[in-house]
Amino acid sequence: VCDYFKVSIYDIYWGSSAKIPSTARSYIYYVAHVDLGISIRCIYKRYNRQERGVYYAISKIRYAIEHFKPYAKEYDEISDKFNEARKALGKS
Repeated sequence: VCDYFKVSIYDIYWGSSAKIPSTARSYIYYVAHVDLGISIRCIYKRYNRQERGVYYAISKIRYAIEHFKPYAKEYDEISDKFNEARKALGKS
């Protein structure tokens, strides 16, 4: 996700609330929760965020993916890269 949006890990963990790092962060939460089944509690603790902030970010991205084609396309591209990386590591 960092490569896709051209943001640093620092921006994801501690950085800016500007649109691009914030969107990248939201996609990370969404993939972690929806695709990997990681609980919101684990996500907000890992990223040192408020629970409601993580929940809101996931909800916002879910809505965007379902209603706006550019977001759905971004998600598909991110998901494809993620799945390629998992296959390269020998995970399903």
